Amino acid sequence: MAAGWLAVWSVAVAFWLMFKPWPYPVVTTLAALTPWAAIRMVRRDPELSLFEAQNNPGSGNLTLSWAMPSIALSIPSFQQHFVDFGGLLAVAAGLGALLWTTMLLVDTHGRNLMAMTFAAVIAFAWGWGVISTVDVLVGRGDFKVVEGLVEDADAPTRRNGPSLYVSATINGRRETFDDLPVSRGVYALHPIGSSVCVEIHKGLLGSRHVYAVTCPLV
Repeated sequence: MAAGWLAVWSVAVAFWLMFKPWPYPVVTTLAALTPWAAIRMVRRDPELSLFEAQNNPGSGNLTLSWAMPSIALSIPSFQQHFVDFGGLLAVAAGLGALLWTTMLLVDTHGRNLMAMTFAAVIAFAWGWGVISTVDVLVGRGDFKVVEGLVEDADAPTRRNGPSLYVSATINGRRETFDDLPVSRGVYALHPIGSSVCVEIHKGLLGSRHVYAVTCPLV
């Protein structure tokens, strides 16, 4: 019964994060903690399983409970453009390994190769979602704006929004930012060959995240 309620909660948190992420710090924290709630539940009741093991009541619900929020937590990062993010990947791998190892230590059922591989992928998604969210929040107010040139553009499709390919000179070095996600308004105002401003936020561990924005009126 408790596993079923946790599954309902995890789906609600996942959809809250994906479609109406406000207040953002609260909902991301809830999404990050929900997989650990599933682990705690299995620790208290060894008959349950995190990996949907056969003949283990509630195991399917618990699989949903840790997988859905982890995936939802990583999705917002696809709307960001990260540069020099090797350090973030290393931290994400470490966080994911911590979650994955804890899951394997707690769960005594269903540890087949496919389940462990699936868990490892989702655990990395959780780790990436956590560190990328922290990175964006920390770097929100630390940024600079430079003027760039629209080199190419991708029109919006049913599955993807519009994006721009922008080049700009930063600290005396010419850099190109490919496939920057933009709003339809920014896309419409900046055809190929026009000027556009690039907002560069300083993140953690040497990372940066970049946005193409309309230049402020002078």
